[in-house]
Amino acid sequence: MLRLKALRQSRKLSQKGLAMQLGMSQQNICKYENGICEPDIRTLLLISRFFHVSVDYLIGSTDSADLISEEKGLSDSDNFSLSQLRKLNPLDRRSVDHIIDSLSSNEFTVTHEEKDLIISYRKLDRYKKCIVISHISNLLMNAS
Repeated sequence: MLRLKALRQSRKLSQKGLAMQLGMSQQNICKYENGICEPDIRTLLLISRFFHVSVDYLIGSTDSADLISEEKGLSDSDNFSLSQLRKLNPLDRRSVDHIIDSLSSNEFTVTHEEKDLIISYRKLDRYKKCIVISHISNLLMNAS
């Protein structure tokens, strides 16, 4: 993945900086850039979405970095959802992937009240989120 280094440098990111953005180790970025190992498909998608390039471009199969602007066969609503998903940072995309996986496997359903709590939580600053997580952890530990 020789293009990874060029893309990273075009954004003026260090290996460590990119690793932090993608939620992985600096060692993995180094190994990918130097061809020591290859990322799995999920990681390829994560990297391509981060840089807004196609996986084909990332791995050198094409010289065109352009993504297809609209997916064929999708409704306007689906295309809008897809465009919103592409704007998310890698960590939020992983959360969305997890939610979709959970919903499609009928692992759980979310009530309207739970959705409202999630929306309220997302509006909190980082410090308040830590307090909320701490309280929830304490409640769960006391409940068991």
